[in-house]
Amino acid sequence: MIPEDKALSATTDPFVGDKAEQDSVLIDYEGLGRSRPIESNWHRAWRRFKANRVALIALLVTIAIVLFAILAPVVSYITGYTYYENHLGEKLAAPGQDGYILGSDGNGRDVLTRLAYGGRVSLLVAGLAVISLLLLGGLIGSVAGYFGGWVDTLLMRAADVLLSIPTLVLLILVSSFYRPDPWELAVLIALVSWAGISRLVRGEVISLKHREFVDASRVIGASNSRIILRHLLPNVVPILIVWASLAVPSLILTEATLSYLGLGVQAPQPSWGNMLQEAKQFVRQSWSFVFIPGLMIFITSLCTYLVGLGLRDALDPRLNN
Repeated sequence: MIPEDKALSATTDPFVGDKAEQDSVLIDYEGLGRSRPIESNWHRAWRRFKANRVALIALLVTIAIVLFAILAPVVSYITGYTYYENHLGEKLAAPGQDGYILGSDGNGRDVLTRLAYGGRVSLLVAGLAVISLLLLGGLIGSVAGYFGGWVDTLLMRAADVLLSIPTLVLLILVSSFYRPDPWELAVLIALVSWAGISRLVRGEVISLKHREFVDASRVIGASNSRIILRHLLPNVVPILIVWASLAVPSLILTEATLSYLGLGVQAPQPSWGNMLQEAKQFVRQSWSFVFIPGLMIFITSLCTYLVGLGLRDALDPRLNN
């Protein structure tokens, strides 16, 4: 046992959950007894995340889906079909029939190949949209929270206006004028959806801007931009990570909805949403043509949501049991 005057307890920190866990982290400066090495905040969060079996399994499934989409050319090579290749004499083939592993669609195109390439588009739009949202919303929220005054009022009133209008309605309105490609669609989603994350970041920045480390930065002459980018934003990274992981499912569903309505990614470029849109007229003839892309949307959305919940519990110990 280590004498109290020879050991140093870990100071309370927002990543450490309960008192027992705080007391378990000790440094033995004199080499007396046996002490446990101190974990970094991120190692501790990873250990907590691994203990959540549901979130860990969801993460593995999500990784498998992402790899499936990335390896779409390999899938095309294995099946022997491209995503745009038509075989009208073999349309609506059942899974396993005529060499189609998951069947063919109404134009005789291989469903498995289109599913892989469609996953590329759907995940690309969701990924680019969440990155754009983090950059745009994080920057606006940081500026509003740090400067306050009329800057805060102006930016937050703009956010209130966006929040008062359903995001999907705005996207449908804009998409009705032109048909965006996947990159443009991701940016468009970010431009009409940044209000929520900006308000979250603003609240955190307001609570941080009067802390000692910010005052010390001002004393040594740090500029406002340096304080925001180097000191405030890094401190809200855990919150941004959790928000991003929870936002991905809704972004996937948003892209799928727009494509289903014919306002998103356009044929012949496949996405899971426009695969559903093309399948609706053949629902009586081929159930698998409708079921498979819908199942991929459901599994991907569910798994990314469960990963987000696991990250929330791992990074915010106040929510731990």
